[in-house]
Amino acid sequence: MATIRETRIAEETVSAIDFMSRMLGAIEDGNWYYARDKLGQLSRALNNLDTQLSRTEVADGKPVAAYVAEHSRHYRVGKALYGAAEPPTDAPEISPETAAHVLHHFGCEGGSPASGFKTTLMLAIAQADMPNRERLAKAWPDYVAAMNLAQVTSHGTAALQKLAARDWS
Repeated sequence: MATIRETRIAEETVSAIDFMSRMLGAIEDGNWYYARDKLGQLSRALNNLDTQLSRTEVADGKPVAAYVAEHSRHYRVGKALYGAAEPPTDAPEISPETAAHVLHHFGCEGGSPASGFKTTLMLAIAQADMPNRERLAKAWPDYVAAMNLAQVTSHGTAALQKLAARDWS
């Protein structure tokens, strides 16, 4: 069982991998506002990791490495390091409306604005680390799946645009 320090080191490492991956995706898309936002979050994650690494309590690297390998496979940098995570066998269906909301959230063509609550929900999902995304997915599986598709895969925006183009009825 991992100690509190080992868990925090692992979580901050995964958080840094997450934000680096998102920043790379934004750069690839030419979305400079989003890239700058993720750069700020990456900087905070690295500062938090530095704080954890500066502590003097004993920590074993094996549980940290195992946690990082398991939880970072959802992100493009994690995939490069550890291989892709197994796709879920029961992936939720993303409705055209949800796809359009997520596209709008990222400022992509084919999007349409969501309600205030759903806008805030997407902000929460975008900020959440993987364990918290998994918690959010229990209540809003379609929004988390769509946000993951947009943020973690290279083809996500195009897939969401195809979904959003379908009739909403």
